[in-house]
Amino acid sequence: RDYFANLCSNEEMGEFMVDIMYEAHKEVLGDSYQWAMITSSLTSEQMIARANYMVDYAKEKYPGLEFMGLESGESDAQKNYNAAVSLMRANPDLKVIMSNASDALGPIAEAIEAEGKIGQVYGTGMTTPNLAKPGFESGAIMGAMLWSPAKWGRFAVTLLNEVLNGKEFKMGEDPNIPGFPNAIQFAEDEFRYNELQEYTKANINDFDF
Repeated sequence: RDYFANLCSNEEMGEFMVDIMYEAHKEVLGDSYQWAMITSSLTSEQMIARANYMVDYAKEKYPGLEFMGLESGESDAQKNYNAAVSLMRANPDLKVIMSNASDALGPIAEAIEAEGKIGQVYGTGMTTPNLAKPGFESGAIMGAMLWSPAKWGRFAVTLLNEVLNGKEFKMGEDPNIPGFPNAIQFAEDEFRYNELQEYTKANINDFDF
């Protein structure tokens, strides 16, 4: 490839998710509770790096939060569901289960409801809106996030168009990508723009994907 049109760093995304978790639940859970995480793969370097960063970031910024463990759902709905059930049964005082994969939060919410834990355990983290809507409705989810797939696609196509039109990019200079004033050239072959979306009960129905 000539260039990678990326979103943002693992660190930026991880901090965004942990901050949303804390802010969404502080009114009902306070600043001290147990949380755990479900990711898509325990062999994916990127997934594990982001998960590890989130754990370290949470320990430093929110010392009252106690991390109870990381499970993998292997991008399978039933395995995500089973992982959430296992985490709740193994940790009776668990309060929040973080999704580190966009396909995990829906099954986490289903598991919370099936285990009779609405109002006791909450799901949060990465999701697509339509997967999360039932959880917001039931009360199993209070806060979630993702990025805009449409805007990310437009970013990639716009960058491609600039390259095809002969534009040359130099590290350290403003890449001046139309429509993306905050885009940066992160490396010789990588561009990023940091724009993530927070979902709440108030705005979740504004999205349909």
